[in-house]
Amino acid sequence: MNDRIEEKPGFCVVGAKETVSRENGGNFTRIPQIWQELHQSGMSEKIAALIETEPMGLLGVCANYNDTGNTIDYYVAATTTTQQPPAGMEKLEIKAGTWAIFESVGPLPDALQDTWRKIYTEWFPTAAYTHAGGAELEVYADGDVKSADYRCEVWIPVNHK
Repeated sequence: MNDRIEEKPGFCVVGAKETVSRENGGNFTRIPQIWQELHQSGMSEKIAALIETEPMGLLGVCANYNDTGNTIDYYVAATTTTQQPPAGMEKLEIKAGTWAIFESVGPLPDALQDTWRKIYTEWFPTAAYTHAGGAELEVYADGDVKSADYRCEVWIPVNHK
């Protein structure tokens, strides 16, 4: 896996939020549908227009894991200094910390979903890091998301063991 560890300051994201079930991998089905719906409605362009700070690009943010209900809040968002989110959007503060950043190469959603699986089944079991809690990010670069050489990143907050 192509990964790196970086310290990052805190930042704010603003975007569309939906609580998604993780039951039987439902998140792997629903999240691509969310993106499709936001692209079709034009909301993803409104979110992209808010991008002001690092990480640059549209973000998929997994936050507020609820193990009892087996759900997560999933945001399609942008990093911004906007204090008041526009109508239909919500704000989430991301704390400063250490991030494990993984490159994903290939067409979406399959390449990205494969990266997530490898992070949890291959990287974490052997890494010198543990999950720090908090939001996880998918950072999407411009480009053809169906291309074999499309690149995006997964950011996971970590602590050294």
